Amino acid sequence: MQRHIKVMFMVALAASLWTAGSAAGKDGSLKRDFLAKYEPAARRLEEFYRNIRIVAAVEIQPPLSAKEAVVAKKLDFRANGQLLRLDSFPVSGGNNYVEVIVANPARCFRASRPSDKPLFSLNSLDKRYEDRSQLIRFAHRFSTAPYGWSFCSLSDFLRRPKVEITRVEERTQDGETLTRVTFVNHEIIAGAKGTGWVDLSSKYAWAIRGYSSGAEDPNLPNREEARARIEYSGERDGIPLLARAEYWNELGPTHEMGHKWTYTVDEITVGPIPEREFTPAAIGIDIPEIGARPGFHRFLLLGIVGLLLVLIAVFIVRRRTRIFGKCSP
Repeated sequence: MQRHIKVMFMVALAASLWTAGSAAGKDGSLKRDFLAKYEPAARRLEEFYRNIRIVAAVEIQPPLSAKEAVVAKKLDFRANGQLLRLDSFPVSGGNNYVEVIVANPARCFRASRPSDKPLFSLNSLDKRYEDRSQLIRFAHRFSTAPYGWSFCSLSDFLRRPKVEITRVEERTQDGETLTRVTFVNHEIIAGAKGTGWVDLSSKYAWAIRGYSSGAEDPNLPNREEARARIEYSGERDGIPLLARAEYWNELGPTHEMGHKWTYTVDEITVGPIPEREFTPAAIGIDIPEIGARPGFHRFLLLGIVGLLLVLIAVFIVRRRTRIFGKCSP
């Protein structure tokens, strides 16, 4: 009975979400109506993917013109509501370290070890939950692929006052009916105007299937565009199970490809992961009780590492903001 109700809900949602080819109303009615229908589905997607374990392989391809090696890693993402963890294992290229980052409201930490050594070293320990959770969920975007948009959710982005939905229309791709939402972002940076589209699948609970987002910047000769293509295989309780996600950048009128990230899912376990897996003890690290003071040199090292991570994060956020726009008002 419950499954029947869910099917009826999805059919009704598909039928009522819009009329194909709807254009923007001057009063913002298209955006308002779209969000009223889309956001309940998006909340279900996010809740589902915040209680899950995904093991995936990632291959990072450099631009053809770059003299860089292809980097391959194995990733293990785990989530239990607010508790998040991402383990990264080297396969080829890049550094030869196993890395773990955990976002836990009680205590966040990063740790690493050489791939041929058993013991982890603590790289940072803090309570910067928002920073750490964003890094886990959006640095490697496969864990938020069905609903994510740069460093926030698609809902958060579209809800911004200066993001205008200009058109909602149905289209067919490989026999599947998709809904394309076209938008204009009137607030990027330095007077640039962002434009783009996102394809959603009614077959897969309005999960993202692909997008294109870029900025028309009068100060830059070429438009840089962020692209994505996302595939699913099977479902659980009406929610699609991620199978593959591709992200890449295109530059200029020739659409020259920049870096490309390809994630292939090997294993999905649905349901909250035990809380003990989000603690330092889970990887064999003993942490002093809160209030104990680390030695000066350890404190200094952790501070330097933290500063470097902040600088890297600022660079990434500024670059993505120019392409995707801001996520918060």
